[in-house]
Amino acid sequence: MNEQKIPFLYGYRGGVWLLLGLGLLHTILTPVFFRHLDEAALWFAGSGLALTFCALLNLVVLHNPNKNGFRVAFLANALGSAFGALVLIVLALPQAALSLVAYLLCLWGSGRSVRVR
Repeated sequence: MNEQKIPFLYGYRGGVWLLLGLGLLHTILTPVFFRHLDEAALWFAGSGLALTFCALLNLVVLHNPNKNGFRVAFLANALGSAFGALVLIVLALPQAALSLVAYLLCLWGSGRSVRVR
């Protein structure tokens, strides 16, 4: 695939790496915000793992492009974007806005990739 012909992939890749970084940071910082391993700590870490998993799914599809892979990534990104919007409404935190931007970039990139292929 020639990225000069498909410049939107730069935004898609940026969104994927942003999502991966946020997910890893979210998971790694769990012990900082929670002194004990309890239900809240596990939910917090699980949210970071969900961000990481979605980012890794997008990375796999970017490195092995096919139409069905981009469809699955599009669905995962759509669900993540919807949940990210709800989180932003409820929490109104900068990191929630940043994760929503990352999800929307991934959603846009995976949706464009489905149409290009």
